[in-house]
Amino acid sequence: MTNIKKTEFLLNSLKILKPKLYKKMIHTGRLFEFLIEKKNLEEKELKDYVSASYLCNIGFLSLEESLLKEHTRAERINIVKRHVKVSKNYLSRTGFPQLSKIVELHHEYPNGLGYFKEQQSDKLIGYINIADEFIDLTIEYFDCDQVLTLDEAIDEIARRYKSNSLYKTPEMTKIKADLADYYERFILNV
Repeated sequence: MTNIKKTEFLLNSLKILKPKLYKKMIHTGRLFEFLIEKKNLEEKELKDYVSASYLCNIGFLSLEESLLKEHTRAERINIVKRHVKVSKNYLSRTGFPQLSKIVELHHEYPNGLGYFKEQQSDKLIGYINIADEFIDLTIEYFDCDQVLTLDEAIDEIARRYKSNSLYKTPEMTKIKADLADYYERFILNV
């Protein structure tokens, strides 16, 4: 079974069992595909990144109950950060070893200010990060999450990628426009 078929099977299993997590994962993957849609990339290389974009938050399955309990902001942030390691471990143990490294780095920035403070130099992982964080900012996932407006979310993403070596100004301008387009087409009209 290919990674794409395995990904589809796993996501379909979550559709009924964990609808909020499913919604977050689906939007993250779709937004990633939307952001890279017009890029000239080899299909073989792209397949792992597409699957990783849909599965990068699978670790929330084991953390979801913890997040629903009362926590300080610092405790909550540490729990959320664990989803990356849990996702990586889950993927490497269930037949997705090639996706685990992509998923491990999906919260890293080109300036070394990510969860694990690693420099990010892979544009496709950067696109997964942007998609994942934009969805986190604009779609309700946990009851205590505050959903931001489109402008607030774009400003937050732009701040995180300000003065970076990964995306130059014209590319960031295009990313912001694509985020606004996706938001208006698929988040507001849901």
